[in-house]
Amino acid sequence: YSTINRGSEVLELSDEYWAMWDTIVQSELLVGRMLKFDMTIDHPHKYMLHYMRSLRDLFGAKEWAAMPVAPTAAAFLQDFHMSPKILDYPASHVAVCCLVLACEVYGTVVPLTEHADSSDNWYKVFCPDLTRDVHWDIIEDIISVYGAE
Repeated sequence: YSTINRGSEVLELSDEYWAMWDTIVQSELLVGRMLKFDMTIDHPHKYMLHYMRSLRDLFGAKEWAAMPVAPTAAAFLQDFHMSPKILDYPASHVAVCCLVLACEVYGTVVPLTEHADSSDNWYKVFCPDLTRDVHWDIIEDIISVYGAE
């Protein structure tokens, strides 16, 4: 209360106080439910930054800076936080799928993969346990965020 109403006196223990208290408790409970009461969350952002740095080294700093892949992948990740499905997958998988989707959107080919047997599996370096089916499930869930309004 004091943060929003600077300069105001301390709120008395009245009906207004208890109504605010109840609202805050209900909001905390809602956030807890959305997090499935797992308060120790491994955030995909730290993985994404590591993966972006590796890709930047692979592409070269100038070429990487000229491509919109990094900001687009970050936007996909930010938007995917609007869906509770983000909690269904490991953070490393979500991060790499956002990068893969951004590369697909812009038609970016990762260097040194054009001669590989399957050039679309370059992300296996980052997430060897990510299967193709789970990969596509995550990408579908990311895209579905944009269909819901």
